[in-house]
Amino acid sequence: MRAVAPDYADIEVRPIHGADPVQVDVTQPAFAVLDEAFTEVVGRGPVAIRSGGSIPVVASLGLRGAPILLTGVGLPDDGLHSPNEKLNLQQLWDGVAIFGRFFERFADQSV
Repeated sequence: MRAVAPDYADIEVRPIHGADPVQVDVTQPAFAVLDEAFTEVVGRGPVAIRSGGSIPVVASLGLRGAPILLTGVGLPDDGLHSPNEKLNLQQLWDGVAIFGRFFERFADQSV
């Protein structure tokens, strides 16, 4: 930042947030239940992608053996957390049904 800032600018960089990195294991049994819920509600499973985020508790929960499921119902062009963020209402209602079905299926299994 200092290299591109004008001479009259005072530059100070202070970290104000941070979290340990984590890579979620999508082969956990809970993911199979989530896939089934998605398929049952919308006719297809979710697409596993790597994505950045900042939820500090995720790494701690994962180290303690909790199944970490990070998923959403948005699409790539929804502009998540941007000034023009959007979500189709049908996606919202499908999401409610998907997660409701996930919890029902998850409760029925000893995952």
